[in-house]
Amino acid sequence: MWKLREGIKMDIRRVLVLLLLGITGIWDKREKAIPIWLVMFFISLGIAVNIWSPYFTMGEVLLGGTLGLFLLFISQITSGEIGSGDGYIMMAVGIYLGIWNSLNLLFWGLLFAAIISLCLVKIKKKSWKTTIPFIPFLLCAYVFGLLMEF
Repeated sequence: MWKLREGIKMDIRRVLVLLLLGITGIWDKREKAIPIWLVMFFISLGIAVNIWSPYFTMGEVLLGGTLGLFLLFISQITSGEIGSGDGYIMMAVGIYLGIWNSLNLLFWGLLFAAIISLCLVKIKKKSWKTTIPFIPFLLCAYVFGLLMEF
């Protein structure tokens, strides 16, 4: 699933992304919001990791972060139908994983969210207007991607 070059440089990124998605996923599920200071901390850490130990090209990193900016833009034009926190999370993830892995993660996260949402509507636990936290689906997609490597 993930086309990642192996090595310690990527392992550091994997652990940090897992921490980011794990902590903010729990927070998003409980509070329906995430602490922006925590995301900014991980963004700063991601920039430092890329300077200290470059793994992706600067272009891949910048485009990865831009994916999050794109989601923030969509959040603004849809009046928050997509949470701005999701955009910030994807910005941070993009800095760690680059554009292609981030797009892959977003695809699988959206697919998992769509499947679960359809099931919840079908069994009448939720309606089409119900909002659900997205970051836990990103976490599931990320863990799925990591497991598919083995």
